[in-house]
Amino acid sequence: MNAAETDPDLYDALAVWNSNFRPGLAGRGGQLLLAIEKMLKGSDVPSPLVTKLTFGAWSTTIADRQTDFDWLSRDESEVARYIEDPHCGFDPTVSLWLDVFAFAFAGARPDRLSRLPSSLPVHLVGGSADPSTLNGEAVRWLGNRMKARGMTNVTIAIHEGMRHETLNEIGREKATEEFAAWCLKAVRGKRHGQ
Repeated sequence: MNAAETDPDLYDALAVWNSNFRPGLAGRGGQLLLAIEKMLKGSDVPSPLVTKLTFGAWSTTIADRQTDFDWLSRDESEVARYIEDPHCGFDPTVSLWLDVFAFAFAGARPDRLSRLPSSLPVHLVGGSADPSTLNGEAVRWLGNRMKARGMTNVTIAIHEGMRHETLNEIGREKATEEFAAWCLKAVRGKRHGQ
């Protein structure tokens, strides 16, 4: 999203999955905590506090969870693969969190959205059980914000029961098929000047 807003001429279409560009007061609080951590500890160290307030909090929303990462998917094998992957499940650094919050707050600002062509095909996807997007509400909010800005080719797909990793979820075939169909339509539209 941020890349497309920065260089809109490079994009023929835009797909945004499971994103929250509306972090609100909680996000501002997170930025304040991170600024304090940065001042006290530096920026290249993990932020266990913000990790607990995000990943940890999202984990507690899953009533039947078996692991701290069940908020990602109902597919136990995918969650196990995530846990086993040494590149996953780490506590992000203060600087990484600061960047994430900066991107989240920048992505849906009116001045940045106005850079996107009104006819740009946009496909927004979320899960109705994804705690990081307020169960898909942040995805809907972004789509409605784009439409209110005058964007005419925005689709919003909130998949029932899916959590954060829509492409690694039970029922991912439907999300994948919808995405493939949207891609083909977007490419055909671009070829025909639409």
